[in-house]
Amino acid sequence: MRFATSQLPRFAAAAATSKWFPVAWSPSAVCPNNAVCVFAFSDDFSMGMLLARPHVAWAWARSSTPKGDLRYTSAAVFDTFPWPDGASDVQRETVADACRRLLARRSELCLEHNVGLTKLYNAMERGCLHRPQRVAPRTRRGGRRLLRLAEGDRPR
Repeated sequence: MRFATSQLPRFAAAAATSKWFPVAWSPSAVCPNNAVCVFAFSDDFSMGMLLARPHVAWAWARSSTPKGDLRYTSAAVFDTFPWPDGASDVQRETVADACRRLLARRSELCLEHNVGLTKLYNAMERGCLHRPQRVAPRTRRGGRRLLRLAEGDRPR
């Protein structure tokens, strides 16, 4: 793992067990512990696919759920996920762009509300954000676009 991530400028990381599946970029200099799932890629398309509803739904269906939390394992989830191998360059860039916008908006919200990802996700679930009408529709549209692309539909 260290060799694979040291060759990259960044890698995707997520808590192995969590109520949510908050994937985030991590600098390659970080050495995560065993409570972190590491994804050895640095491209926005792959990150977008991890954040997409089909992958999150796959994770919930394939993972064990101690205390109702998601327990993500590479053998049960990542290795069995049907990644869209035949995505065109246009589709890949559309997913990558949606991913960049989603991550940027998520960062804006964390800064705006002075919270981390877990508190942000909890607040979104409870509807406690100051502008939920502005946040939720963008997130849902982005998720639907990623789902369509993952299923092979043409971008709109």
